[in-house]
Amino acid sequence: MNVKLKLSAGKSLLVDGPASLTFEEGEAQILGAPLGKHEKLVVKDGVRLPLDPVKECALTLNITDEKQFLIVDSPTIPSSWINVAAELVERNMDKVMVLGAVDAGKSSLCTYLSNIFFREVGEAYILDLDLGQSDLGPPTTLGLGMLRGFVKSLSEASLLALYFIGSTAPHRAMSKVFRGVVKLTSRSTTPLIVNTDGWISDELAVSYKFRLMDLIGPKAVVALGEEVYELLTTSKVTAFKAQPPIHVLKRSREDRRLSRERRFYEFLKNGRIRVFNLKSLTYEGLRDERESMNSLVGLLNSEEWLLGIGVLKGLNLKKGYVKVYTNFGGKVYSIVEGNVKLDEAGREIPSNSYNGIRDASQTETSTSNI
Repeated sequence: MNVKLKLSAGKSLLVDGPASLTFEEGEAQILGAPLGKHEKLVVKDGVRLPLDPVKECALTLNITDEKQFLIVDSPTIPSSWINVAAELVERNMDKVMVLGAVDAGKSSLCTYLSNIFFREVGEAYILDLDLGQSDLGPPTTLGLGMLRGFVKSLSEASLLALYFIGSTAPHRAMSKVFRGVVKLTSRSTTPLIVNTDGWISDELAVSYKFRLMDLIGPKAVVALGEEVYELLTTSKVTAFKAQPPIHVLKRSREDRRLSRERRFYEFLKNGRIRVFNLKSLTYEGLRDERESMNSLVGLLNSEEWLLGIGVLKGLNLKKGYVKVYTNFGGKVYSIVEGNVKLDEAGREIPSNSYNGIRDASQTETSTSNI
């Protein structure tokens, strides 16, 4: 159904996907990104879009249920975000790391800060370290992107590089994450906004975040919520406290799994079975023909950047070949097995025999011809 709306300044709109929005006229912003006349936006399933009018505006929603949108009497951007962004710009703190729990609004805050820095200096980089809910690449990857214009979400940034970890849980592959962070940050400049995962609940999580801070060297850390801010009291990095949005979209464990599967599918669709000769590439994984079946794999170039992902459909070490379902058709220099099992549609497959807990950095590696 199409719903026509008029909003005045002081009112805000929240739209839950799947939906689309056509901005007709007026002046409005989404996380600091201005909307153009007749601009059309697609709101994906599992995503909430926040729109803030600057002046009276008119728009049309295409939705299936009236419960998919809500008009509220307050801005969707917390005042603390506006104040923190202004201070970061004024003090030239242009390398910023954002910390917060699950569903605290980290991606939205990173999008907002990126737009503010882009408005001020004409460019901004995004480092996405959320393995489970990556905006730049498929789940289990670290990503680096660059703003070439304002963005309504981090996924709109121009992708520069992806690094394959192979796990959605950082504590299962920390050493590999650290290597990927060093490699990705070496390709970026400032302003740089760093998005992180929501794992902050124990001492190992705090130690992990502090190690990331050491490797990245942010000029400032923005903590979403009082509890997260208190964790930074022992840090030497300047810390700012920001409030989570009032109307942040809360997702269940099942919602997050479905979100991962949609992202996997986006990077697997229109694939085919490719057969690779193990004598012509490096293979890193369990090297178990039975246990490896249906494992997510990363296809890498000579510099260890991710070219594409795939699903392992056959492994014969005696005959020296591996079969992978993938939509990547170019030359591959190495194949790395991940700790997730999928079908060709990106759906996760539970496994009792292979629980996905092996650290990908500790799997056996072949560096010579098989």
